[in-house]
Amino acid sequence: MTITIISKLSFLNSLEDKVIFINKNYLTTVPNHSSITLSLPKKTNGSETYSLSCNRLGLPAIKVEDGDTILIVNNPYFRIAIIVVLLCFLSVIYLSFSSIQIPSFYQKYPLLLNFLLILITNVIPRYRLIKDAPNLHT
Repeated sequence: MTITIISKLSFLNSLEDKVIFINKNYLTTVPNHSSITLSLPKKTNGSETYSLSCNRLGLPAIKVEDGDTILIVNNPYFRIAIIVVLLCFLSVIYLSFSSIQIPSFYQKYPLLLNFLLILITNVIPRYRLIKDAPNLHT
């Protein structure tokens, strides 16, 4: 069983190799703008479906079969989360050094809000896996 993995990421996500897990076990890393072909062993139970993911949690996962081509692409939700986190941090820094008072909600729960914002950016994967289909590029 062979699958092909192609990395097509923007410059911001190209600074590190992409780690790929199969059935929640480490498989390989894929450099940016490159393609690798992997040979996977046949399962003992006869099934030839594997779960491919970009983190050890297995979320989000994609089912792969023999001959599939998988694209690694940017995750737009991660970019949105990063922008929201940066805007929140910059607004707090601005409010702390300005004559405007920080809203009372933020004065009561600063650690909780910071923890939630950091958690969001670490839970959302930076990239996602999609199957390449002939009608995907039309």
